[in-house]
Amino acid sequence: MPQRARYCDIDRDGQVKRNDIEAILAARGTPATPDDSRDADGDGLITVNDARICVLACTKPECAP
Repeated sequence: MPQRARYCDIDRDGQVKRNDIEAILAARGTPATPDDSRDADGDGLITVNDARICVLACTKPECAP
């Protein structure tokens, strides 16, 4: 799995899909913990940019842009 996908796979099932993106969006504006899988850009805050990064890592067609 690509490094980015490791951060975007919120439910740790080996795939990045719509529910992972939705989990990131639901946490927008909250601080990230160290190694937080929702913080794809590593800036310490969960933002819409993390979701955008993770859409590019999607392994399922339904979350392609």
